[in-house]
Amino acid sequence: MTAAAPLPSGQRLITVDAVRGLALFGVLLVNLLWHADIVIPGRVLARLPTSEIDVWLDPVLRWLWEGKAQALFSLLFGFGFALMFARLEAAGAPAGRIYLRRLLVLLALGFAHLSFVWYGDILHNYALAGLALILFRRVPTPWLIGLGLVLALFSAAAGDLWLALQPGLEARVDEASRLGRAARWATWQGNDYGLYVAQMIQANWREYLTAPEFPALTATALGRFLLGAAIFRLGWLSDPDRARGLARRALAWLAPTGLVLAGLQPLVDATGWAAGDGLLLALGVVNHAAELVLGLAWAAAVVWLARGGVLQGLAAVGRMALTNYLMQSLVFLFVLYGFGLNWLRYDGATFALALALVIFAAQVGFSRWWLARFRFGPAEWVWRALTYGRAPPMRLSCV
Repeated sequence: MTAAAPLPSGQRLITVDAVRGLALFGVLLVNLLWHADIVIPGRVLARLPTSEIDVWLDPVLRWLWEGKAQALFSLLFGFGFALMFARLEAAGAPAGRIYLRRLLVLLALGFAHLSFVWYGDILHNYALAGLALILFRRVPTPWLIGLGLVLALFSAAAGDLWLALQPGLEARVDEASRLGRAARWATWQGNDYGLYVAQMIQANWREYLTAPEFPALTATALGRFLLGAAIFRLGWLSDPDRARGLARRALAWLAPTGLVLAGLQPLVDATGWAAGDGLLLALGVVNHAAELVLGLAWAAAVVWLARGGVLQGLAAVGRMALTNYLMQSLVFLFVLYGFGLNWLRYDGATFALALALVIFAAQVGFSRWWLARFRFGPAEWVWRALTYGRAPPMRLSCV
């Protein structure tokens, strides 16, 4: 086990960390916007002083970021686990055992986060998809890409189709969501944490874990992981100069293609056209394609354009992605909910964007300060200690 140790900071790919940092900003922004979907009544949003701005800002932000940040984060997750597995095998370490332990720790953390902190947790999905990813480690790269695209593009549509074919199930799922939203609006503005946890566990079971959305999200994440692993194998990000040239050329078609694909669903919605079930399923597939393409466009923009302080700031956040992701959830608890400032009722699109920028700027500053003194973020240090069976040196002076 002497070869099994966390990756030294000097060997990290700074562009990958920077892209991960940008993806984390998108996740933060979309999670703030998502509160309007899962808890805030429309009548409350309509009374906001910013409602006239929000009515156009909200669809623009969703057009640019909704689903795209999570897709990018998922691709990088698959890339990171493929990189970890390859380096462990090259070092002669028991890669499978370490990898499994790392994922089981993440799975426990994800379900704890889902139950006690944030209803929109993604860590448990990533852990489950990561456990399946190990089954594909010997699959040839073309097959990884093909299987990844099938799962990433069609899993959600398969879930929707299965739901539509079950008599009465779709109505029950919709009713559970309606009742859950009303319960959350009352509970999340209160200061009874025990009631909050009880409502979260109930909502997770009734609206999520027993609904088609859960396996569909996990299968979609696995597809994106496979694509991320393929990107690692192809070596597109291993050489910074080569990566910058590839990014410049790719951005020229990724950005316009992604923007057009992402705009099709809003365009259909704006026309008020009553699309049939077949077209709705097709639009769902197009949306997932847009999430991948536009997410990769964001990544290409960072790799090609970022320089100096901007790159360093994003990379610092990306190196502490787990810590910063969990910190964002704690901000929701103590800024938006009744345990703290209770600003949930102001969370329209304008407020969400402003709060996301403030939080992320603070995370950039904190991450740079922390990493100037320590090798890992606090959550990353715990994760590594549990993964490798020993606590790695924390302070830079201990390296």
